[in-house]
Amino acid sequence: MNEERLDRYIVAAMTAALDEAKGALSDGEAPYGAVIIDTEGQIVARARDTVEGNGDPTRHAEVDAVRLAIVKDGPDLSGYILVCTGEPCSMCSSAAWWSGIRGIVFGVSMVELKTRVPKSMSEAIGPVEELNKGLADKFSVTAGVMREEALALWGI
Repeated sequence: MNEERLDRYIVAAMTAALDEAKGALSDGEAPYGAVIIDTEGQIVARARDTVEGNGDPTRHAEVDAVRLAIVKDGPDLSGYILVCTGEPCSMCSSAAWWSGIRGIVFGVSMVELKTRVPKSMSEAIGPVEELNKGLADKFSVTAGVMREEALALWGI
């Protein structure tokens, strides 16, 4: 896929992730949203945090998006890209990695979000770039896509 076409798909995917995050916020959840796009740039899964509603700390938007994409397209998501409003935590990044996803795009970093909104997350901060250092098959990482829109979800 050429870079201009990919950029267009990334913006559309981030817009969808932001919509999911807004839905999470109106459901009383933390405003995190995620989508997964396939090798053609089409959205194959979308999810939002449902931690509070399900009483399950693993129900992060990114993990649920991975689960939905696997149900739809099978266990190997090679070439797919995870697009999320916030930088995925270690659990979410690991779920993406195990499924074959090697591209992560996010709006706001864990460090910035934790600094600006201390109650935004309770997990340890483990940036994707740190995880990448220990991986043989590394993620491509694109940070700051529609960052201001992602921050606005937190009232910033």
